[in-house]
Amino acid sequence: METLGEIIIKRIKGFSDKSIHEALDKAISIEDLNDLILFHVDLFRFPEYLPKKVLKILNKMGYGEIGIDRCKKYNDKLIKHGFSFDYDLSGEPYHLKKISRSHLLNH
Repeated sequence: METLGEIIIKRIKGFSDKSIHEALDKAISIEDLNDLILFHVDLFRFPEYLPKKVLKILNKMGYGEIGIDRCKKYNDKLIKHGFSFDYDLSGEPYHLKKISRSHLLNH
């Protein structure tokens, strides 16, 4: 049986940010909300769902092309708080997401 988060994810792929916000606002439980936004949605697009500590790190990091060294430095800081992002060779971060507990145990 699919979770509500999985059902919502199927419905929001390709939708606008406004539609995604509406889906997030309709999530029934915190578990569904976590499943939906923390693991499947690029949280750079939805900073209002991030913990204050993570927002503080991101504000210090800056946005856009920040360089690979800065990406690595700030990604390492975010991993300590249970979040991670990918970055390209120009040093531009993308796809901020919550990482699993098992990933944290391996770091």
